[in-house]
Amino acid sequence: MKKYIFFTLIFTFLLNFTNFAQRKRIDSLITEYQRNSIYSVVIEHPGYMFGEEIKQEFFKIPVSDKYNDHNLSVRNFLSNNEDDQNENIQAFLNRNYVSKRVVARWFNREMATGACDMNLIQTRGNYDASIMDYNVAKQTARGSVILADAGEQLLNNTFVIVNDISYIDKEKRAKKTGVIFSAIAQTSQTVAETSQNNDTKELSQSIADLSNTISDISDLIAGFTVNITSYLYQLEWNEENAAIFYNNYYFAKGEKNEAKKRAFENDSNFFSLKYVGKYTVKSSKTVLRGTQSNEDVIRKVCARALDENIVGLQRKFEAFKIKSPIIVNGDSISSPIGMKEGITFASKFEVLEKIQDENGKTHYKRVGIVKPIAYKIWDNRYMAMEEEAENANLQFTQFKVVSGKDFYSGMMIRELK
Repeated sequence: MKKYIFFTLIFTFLLNFTNFAQRKRIDSLITEYQRNSIYSVVIEHPGYMFGEEIKQEFFKIPVSDKYNDHNLSVRNFLSNNEDDQNENIQAFLNRNYVSKRVVARWFNREMATGACDMNLIQTRGNYDASIMDYNVAKQTARGSVILADAGEQLLNNTFVIVNDISYIDKEKRAKKTGVIFSAIAQTSQTVAETSQNNDTKELSQSIADLSNTISDISDLIAGFTVNITSYLYQLEWNEENAAIFYNNYYFAKGEKNEAKKRAFENDSNFFSLKYVGKYTVKSSKTVLRGTQSNEDVIRKVCARALDENIVGLQRKFEAFKIKSPIIVNGDSISSPIGMKEGITFASKFEVLEKIQDENGKTHYKRVGIVKPIAYKIWDNRYMAMEEEAENANLQFTQFKVVSGKDFYSGMMIRELK
């Protein structure tokens, strides 16, 4: 009996250990791959209905885990222009030296000293830490390949998205709603005054007026919709400007080089962002289930519309497309993407095998095509769990094979047009 219990315990331990190891491997596959990096900004419209609320809720929306968060400290700027915002955006980018600051963040550049390191590139690129130091920048044979690979896979895939968000009915309701908000304040004051005067009839009327004005606001929130135009810019980074950066500006932490520090600070032309394009969506009908406040509604509507814009930009511009790892378990193929990434039963994805050439540079080769299984598409949209949406608890989308074979965990998928 004791022997039976002993072997049962050993078996249970081994089973749990195996499950733990498998879970750790799955977690690493999900997290340890090269993503695009994104810096997101919102255009602020002072005086627009819900303009301040939209800005504040935008700051609370997390960056998608399919991207590296490359946000800088400045996340908004003012504009009263309702037309194409490219000129205003370009002025913002120039005024805040965004392209230079985006590069500086990649190299953890210290503002005070100008010194840099390769830690962020090593982490995001999953490169061997032992070679991601200043020796890489000295252009050793192996180091040069890593730098070229990091430039192509990481820095060149750094994007700035500027979002112009406006409440749709602002022209029709701005005056009305402004009056409503003003009336709330005035009526609240009247309620306070009449309660002090003990005028029961007037107090009842004031409370009724207050209730009606608050109800009007609730009606606006219940039908809250926005237009969002997202403008996409990409960091320009190639082997030529990489060589200039390492030769003219880069020096390692612990070193001093005042000449390179000043050269970086004085250069206003070398770093640049190119305009890729824009995409516009109107938010879908508001689903109030799962929301606890007006702020929740605004944030949920904006978050989902922003996700739709990102999907639209991905489908429109090849450079912005995301890749996601697959997990293969027997005949089952799954990946941690879903409705947030625009997946429908009609979507198709190419399966990519990551290959390193003899020098260590990364390439991706198509080895097959898969499609999502219609009833096993993960609803990972913002607040889908709170909404109790169908399939919100799946954690993965499952796929079926259209072509190809011998897929294995860690391969990547990318949506086809």
